[in-house]
Amino acid sequence: MFARQAILWSGLAFLSAGPRSDAVQILALERWGEYQPVGTLVQYDTQAPASGQVVGQTGLAVVGAMDFFNGRLWAASAAGGRLRFWQINPQTAQATLISAAGSHTEAFVFGGSFDPQGRFWVTDLGLDTLACYDPWTGQRISSAPIQSNLVIPGLAFLGSTLYALGIVTPVGSGPSSVGTLNPSTGEFTPLAANSGVGGSNGFDYDPTSGKLFATYPSGSPSASSGLRSIDPTTGLSTSLGRLTPIGTYDAIAVVPEPAGMFLLGFGVLLWPRRRSGSAR
Repeated sequence: MFARQAILWSGLAFLSAGPRSDAVQILALERWGEYQPVGTLVQYDTQAPASGQVVGQTGLAVVGAMDFFNGRLWAASAAGGRLRFWQINPQTAQATLISAAGSHTEAFVFGGSFDPQGRFWVTDLGLDTLACYDPWTGQRISSAPIQSNLVIPGLAFLGSTLYALGIVTPVGSGPSSVGTLNPSTGEFTPLAANSGVGGSNGFDYDPTSGKLFATYPSGSPSASSGLRSIDPTTGLSTSLGRLTPIGTYDAIAVVPEPAGMFLLGFGVLLWPRRRSGSAR
């Protein structure tokens, strides 16, 4: 078990802030390995989603939850009946195990969003529950049931308000919406009758632009190969285009501001970052 302290990535040092870009940078993690090797970390620019760049291989499997908090990238994987929490170096994709929770349903953990207190929230689609964890210890803090006819594959905190993707099951039997989710009761309140977010998986918020973002299948029943922006006031979405390379991106994270330069080994890499909705 690691002590609750800052983890210094080997060969990585923050140098200085740089100019901000209007584009939002998004990291996406391949879940199943159908189009990219399992655990591939890819960076996308919302102004050029067809020009994604592979960061590297995390070596992680079955990751459906990912988010930044205090400038550090966290992910939750569920395999072998155990839920594990990792920190991922966004420059190299190296993953470091931080903690492991108790018994958990195999591969059905999604969502992934930090609240302002630093607690990590996920949904368990196997148990139809919303769960809150301390990622440093793996301790489950709370859980609430989600209505049985609703799938919640994406979570994003906007301050203390928890936004979610709500997909009626069986898929296609009802509208898919963006709405708010009550952390105490699991009650979902849609913002619009149909937000046009059917099939979306990865989900995160960018406070600088004031938009939510989601990945969704485009031209394939399983590949999250498209990107949407979503108005958190109305719940309505706009397609930003096709993601290349495509992949099954159930976990995405908006890269936080400010822009920075990092020293990697013997070279300098410009790393544009935006503030995450959960980073404080």
